[in-house]
Amino acid sequence: MSERKFKSKIVPYQNEFKRLKRLKGIADILLYSAGIISIVVPIIERYEIEFPTIFELIKIINFIIIVAYYILDVVIEVFINPSVSEYRRLNFIDNSLGTKFLGNRSQHYFDNDEVKDGMYKVLVNGFENCFFTYSLAKAQRPSMVLKNSIFGLIFLIVAYFGLIQNSIGLPIIQIFLSSLFLTELIHHLNFTDRLKSLLKNYKEVFTELEKMPYKRLEVANPLKLSLEYETLLAYNKSGLDDKIYEKKKVQLTKEWEEMKKFYNIS
Repeated sequence: MSERKFKSKIVPYQNEFKRLKRLKGIADILLYSAGIISIVVPIIERYEIEFPTIFELIKIINFIIIVAYYILDVVIEVFINPSVSEYRRLNFIDNSLGTKFLGNRSQHYFDNDEVKDGMYKVLVNGFENCFFTYSLAKAQRPSMVLKNSIFGLIFLIVAYFGLIQNSIGLPIIQIFLSSLFLTELIHHLNFTDRLKSLLKNYKEVFTELEKMPYKRLEVANPLKLSLEYETLLAYNKSGLDDKIYEKKKVQLTKEWEEMKKFYNIS
């Protein structure tokens, strides 16, 4: 499932995932640092605080931080994230179809060991992926709305006052920072809504399968739903909070087990 891990579970690409998580953490630090400095600079200018050398140094540091953030973001999005996503997809295929693309299969990553390898397991694992990812995205939605709305509006307001004071460079940076927060918010809201729709489609497929005596499965269904899920992940620019996962993983695992019983998944 989408970059999630369980305690005591073995995932072949764990080191790559940790590196991605570490780099995203550094990128967040750079982004928030640039944001704080871009707010502090107008305050310094407004009150005409002395020490012009320090003031100019702060602006240079802010410029360097923004450039560093941009470079790191490009590296993450163009190189690191696609690589980790490929490992995750191969792990999904190996676990579902019994292949050995990764050379070392994950252990207990999915909670469907009782299901026989094949297209039906592709459907079951995809259902589990979608259920967990949607549940986590929905739980994260309130904090995402609050955080990104506040930061986005703050930067827009500061940029506005900068523009009416005939400043150009700093407001442009503040508008850029605001757009990052607002874009992430829009992506997360869209991501959550589309996951909800996809989860509904999974439930409809399993409802129909229950009516069939031998669970005759069209190959197109698991492939179509899996591709839709991967497309959502590929275009989503908002990450999922590990803290929320750690808090809810036991509850969600129990809910998934109940869902398997409800849809007679075996």
